[in-house]
Amino acid sequence: MRRRGRVRAIGFAALTVLGLNAEAAAQPPPNPPPPAPPPATEPPKPSPPAQPNPTAPVEPPALAEQRATTAPADAPAVPDWARDVTWYYLDVPRFRNGSKDNDPPDTRPWTQPLVAADAPWEDTFKTAALSYGGDLQGVREKLAYIKELGFGAICLARVFADNPQWPAPLGSTWHVSPDVGLPDPPTTAASDPSPAESWTAGDRLLLDLIREAHAAKLRVVIEIPLIIHRPQGVPHVLPENWRPPLSVDDAIPQMVRWLKPVMTGKTPDALDGFMIHVDENHDEAACRRVLSAVADANRNAVVLAAPWSNLRISESLRVFPVLATVELQPDTRLSFETNFPYSSWARHVEKLVASRRSNDPAVFVNTFSSVNTGRMTSRFPPPQPDSAESRQHRLRALRAWRLTLALTLCLPHSVMLMYGDEVGMTGAHSDAALAPMWWIEPGRKDAPSPDYRADYRALVRLMNDVRARYEPLRRGDFKLVLADDDRRIFAFSRSHEDRTVIVVVNASDERREAVLEPGLVEADMVAVVRPELEPLIPRSQQTGIDPLRPVLVEPKLRLAGNRTLADSAGRISINLDPMSLKLVLVGPEWAE
Repeated sequence: MRRRGRVRAIGFAALTVLGLNAEAAAQPPPNPPPPAPPPATEPPKPSPPAQPNPTAPVEPPALAEQRATTAPADAPAVPDWARDVTWYYLDVPRFRNGSKDNDPPDTRPWTQPLVAADAPWEDTFKTAALSYGGDLQGVREKLAYIKELGFGAICLARVFADNPQWPAPLGSTWHVSPDVGLPDPPTTAASDPSPAESWTAGDRLLLDLIREAHAAKLRVVIEIPLIIHRPQGVPHVLPENWRPPLSVDDAIPQMVRWLKPVMTGKTPDALDGFMIHVDENHDEAACRRVLSAVADANRNAVVLAAPWSNLRISESLRVFPVLATVELQPDTRLSFETNFPYSSWARHVEKLVASRRSNDPAVFVNTFSSVNTGRMTSRFPPPQPDSAESRQHRLRALRAWRLTLALTLCLPHSVMLMYGDEVGMTGAHSDAALAPMWWIEPGRKDAPSPDYRADYRALVRLMNDVRARYEPLRRGDFKLVLADDDRRIFAFSRSHEDRTVIVVVNASDERREAVLEPGLVEADMVAVVRPELEPLIPRSQQTGIDPLRPVLVEPKLRLAGNRTLADSAGRISINLDPMSLKLVLVGPEWAE
């Protein structure tokens, strides 16, 4: 997102896990997920005495009755590709510097911290307009990197010109900023009113990027400073140097220009959509106009909507089919707060999923971001710096990040990760959140930060693969099946067609057993899959290994698994390591 708007939208979500922000997105793996290899056999572990299920089965809501009142008859359909992929959000000026020729005069050195290490975390809000020389050339260089991580779509921020900070109006024609693209030659035809000739050199660079991304099976959307609100409404919190945002009338023709590009001599690939912002006092008619214009220009394009202000349940957002939904970010409170109400949180998610499923044209997105994770981690500071307690706190923060990421990729519907999350830029330190991307350049043997972790990258890849492999995790409903707040364990099911995945989570520091009642009969068999959240260290190498050290070599993470039988009451028992999760596969034969 544009820096300031994006920070506000995601930051508010982190401040209250039950105050769900709308961050929209849809995702697509154009190819079906590959068949899964058989899970490695996991050695059986002793079971503690079985615990009764403290949560009564929750009946799904009557969605058919809701549909008539929540889904407009003329709602444009969300393209099918947008329901499956995970998204990668990147702030172009801070992602990668592919060309020094377009660096603005005030470009910062890539290794310079965003803010001082001892500065308050909130100081990152004041850095919206800073540039580190990142550009579209750098994004092109890293398309294979993004795809190899398992993402199917990217969202680019700060691309168009005349928009140095959020929010700022764009000109009458949207052109790529020279700071992230290419300077125009003296013979530029930008002043030519002909749509086929109104493309600058920077515009053509972006169109080339879109074509290359499509060839790599990646979709591309761009965030724009369009905030839809009622005439009397203003954003919840006015930033410094506030200027009126784009109007819908100004934005629609330019959105159409990029969704249906016209060029002499060739037909370029079109942009796949835009991310806009919606205020709590949004204008429903304006939202419908944007959706209709996008659908008319390109039926395969999407509109992602993020909240400009602190929308809580966002009940009003579901009356129109903006691809805008409620952020279900679990953040690190799930792992840090000993009294976190898992049952209330899960039922809240269940209610939101039911309301969105009643409005079929909409798809929602969960955002796992450095801003959210860092914001929450900062609420649980270590007792003393450089102490044993501080060290334990940092270890727990690492495990909380892993569990939060794994859980997020099991939630409805689409998921968006922010650049840098895959290498440890979790925002736990003020100089990490929203900083320039940590790259290890060729020939460099040291990490760009003591927090750099290639094992995070391995986990992102593994969980993206898990989500692509099991369709219920992408398209299934959500139903709470177990919640034991005292023991800090909970479980929910994701069902699609005749297959179900039950996600069982242990957010405690102790080994737990969860007893599930998935509707089986005695001797029915289910598969239990355990994603490795962190690399296993052989016992012979554990002495002297510092788990807090930077990880430069990416480890091999795997899916372990076993089978289990239902008892005479149709229950199954699942053993869980501290701060871990497992997937129980129920239904006809799975790929495994």
